[in-house]
Amino acid sequence: MYDKILYMPFDERLPTVNNARHEYGNTGTEKKNAAFFEHEIAKGRTAVSVWYNGKRSAHLAGMSGGQIYIRGHGMPGENLLEGGRGGEKVRYDEVVSRMKKSGLKKTFSGKIKCYNCHSAETIDTEGNMWPQVVETNGMPFAQLMADELFANGYKNCTIFGYVGAIDSMPKDGSQGTH
Repeated sequence: MYDKILYMPFDERLPTVNNARHEYGNTGTEKKNAAFFEHEIAKGRTAVSVWYNGKRSAHLAGMSGGQIYIRGHGMPGENLLEGGRGGEKVRYDEVVSRMKKSGLKKTFSGKIKCYNCHSAETIDTEGNMWPQVVETNGMPFAQLMADELFANGYKNCTIFGYVGAIDSMPKDGSQGTH
C-alpha cells in the first residue's frame, strides 16, 4: 500500500503517451514524477505512478485511503487535461472512466487532487481570455471531476483543485490555494 499515487490518465497504448512520458516519466529531461518520489521518500512516505493502460492496477485497486494525484496540463475552465505539450487530451469524464477501469473502488475515502494548473478556476465562456483553451464549459476541472465521481458512486472521497499555475516540483509548505 502506498501513501500516494500519481495517476497518469494518458493511454500507454497510444503514441501520444510519449509526450507525457517525456515530461513526467523517466525517458525525458524533466522527470517530474521522479522529483515527486524523491521528495516523498525524504519525508518517509511512499508513492508510485500508475499509467492508464486499460487494465486493472493493483496499486489503485488497493487504495482505500491516502492521496491520488491526477497529473496533466490544464487551463481555467477547461474540461480536459493534456498529457505533456501536444499529448493526448482526456476529458474529465474519461479520466473518471479510466480510474474506474484501473480499479479505483467506490469505497475510496482518501483525497483526489487534480494536480493541474488552474484546476479550481472557472472561466467566462463569453469573453474567453485564454484562446489556447481547447474545450470548455466554464466550470473548474476539479468541480467537473467531483460531480462525475459522485454520479458514478464515489461519495466518500474529497476532491481538490488548485488556483493559478502550480509548480510540479515539490516544495515544503503551502505554495498555493486549493
